[in-house]
Amino acid sequence: MAISADESGDSQDLAAQLGGAFPLLSDADLAVASAYGVASKHEEIAVPAVFLVEPDGRIRWHEIGDTIMDRVKPEDILRRLDEQ
Repeated sequence: MAISADESGDSQDLAAQLGGAFPLLSDADLAVASAYGVASKHEEIAVPAVFLVEPDGRIRWHEIGDTIMDRVKPEDILRRLDEQ
């Protein structure tokens, strides 16, 4: 699953454009971003972040960007998913 700070309609449009095989949820009020510590303090956005969460809720791996342009490469995420 992916979570975006965009409004629900925008998230749905993006998911359709990307053709993702996973749900893209909206966190427009930044409740989830705030809980994970990635909500920007000066803007109503979240910094780019990836969290791999185990079924029991433990965070297996995470990467948090320093700026809006600092994003994890998809191949790095896939590599981490393959690691046991």
